[in-house]
Amino acid sequence: MPDIQPNAEAVLAAARKLGRPVEPHQAELLAVYLDQLIKWNKKMNLVGPSDWRTVFDRLVVDSLFLADFVAGLNLHERPLSLDFGAGAGLPGIPLRVLWQAGDYWLVEVREKRATFMKSALGRLKLPATGVFLGKAEDALDRLSRSGHQDTADLILSRAFMPWQKLLDFIRPMLRKVPGRPGTAIILANDPPPAESAIPGGWRLGDVASYPAAGSERYFWSFKVE
Repeated sequence: MPDIQPNAEAVLAAARKLGRPVEPHQAELLAVYLDQLIKWNKKMNLVGPSDWRTVFDRLVVDSLFLADFVAGLNLHERPLSLDFGAGAGLPGIPLRVLWQAGDYWLVEVREKRATFMKSALGRLKLPATGVFLGKAEDALDRLSRSGHQDTADLILSRAFMPWQKLLDFIRPMLRKVPGRPGTAIILANDPPPAESAIPGGWRLGDVASYPAAGSERYFWSFKVE
């Protein structure tokens, strides 16, 4: 029977089993997040699984490998990242436990989910990580009025909208700087598309695959042109 309450030692073991070990202090933070997620999930149905080990193996696994993938991208020294449709904070909150470059905003239009993420972040004290409650198309305008740049360096999406539609939607939102253009990351269950399927104004960048829940998952990155 799975442990009802996660702890750092169990998270360390679970991460090693998935093939992406974490540091002890990271395991402690992940355990806090998982504990909060499971408790809130009983009332709000934030995620399908009801035990932390299943959540870790099926959902947090993405964040573990995503941290390495994002760290390998040619981003600005202090990137502004937007996580569209952040929901229960996956992949964003576990990602920020492992990768903390720049400013990261979890963008979510549903108030209850945004409330959960704010509560979780209040416990985790992750640097430069916030929740934007509102529509994705309004995020940069409102953030720029509070001192942030008006274009993003990185936009992430897991099932926020179909990827081709998403690329059209976010193209004006990404920084267009020679040498370090804005990047979109799609979390997918399939290999990257053929070049002929990619909308104009984009080029396929780095791609990676990793094992998750008995299958292969993928990260696709696209660079705006």
